[in-house]
Amino acid sequence: MERPKAIHLHKIPGLMPDCNEDMYHYKYRNQWADYQKTEKFYEQFPPEVGQTVVVLRTFWQEMLKPHILEIEVIHERGGIIVNHNHQDYAGTLFLKNGQNWKAKRSQTWLVPAELYKDIPKKKKDRWERYNHSEMVAEELNTNDLIEIVGGQDRFKEIIDKIMEDGTTYSKAKKILSLQLASEEEAMSTGFIRGATRAQNRFGRRMY
Repeated sequence: MERPKAIHLHKIPGLMPDCNEDMYHYKYRNQWADYQKTEKFYEQFPPEVGQTVVVLRTFWQEMLKPHILEIEVIHERGGIIVNHNHQDYAGTLFLKNGQNWKAKRSQTWLVPAELYKDIPKKKKDRWERYNHSEMVAEELNTNDLIEIVGGQDRFKEIIDKIMEDGTTYSKAKKILSLQLASEEEAMSTGFIRGATRAQNRFGRRMY
């Protein structure tokens, strides 16, 4: 049987490397269904170095921007090794069903490019998509936020605090993102000489 062909994911807006993930909606996928489909696919078409795969991750019921990349190494036991950008929790080795070997219960998994057909949709309203004419700072994406505040647990703690007054998760993330970006810009231009709030290891305010 001939191996199916994948669509050119690198050319699709929202999936291209330079696209801002916060400008797009990514269709939520069933992780367990993907495990079954991926295992079946690789039984018919074993993975090889250089083939394109998609590393997926969810956070708080939200699908983050998929990372599209090529297989770098096939482990001696058949596992797939890729240097993906969701390594703050999950490792680089994936099993043949797409499950992450290091964090088997994590929200990070892999599918062959041939099984990924979801086209991102561009966000429209103000809270979904920031307006450069109204907002001075550039909004940071979710992965940047997690790194800046020092990890996923700290990010969740800060977002929970912002949401205490009934603010939605999407809006809370925008507030944190824009505040951190604004403070970084102000510090870099000399408007802020010192920080009075708690800082993380990057020297930026966390909330």
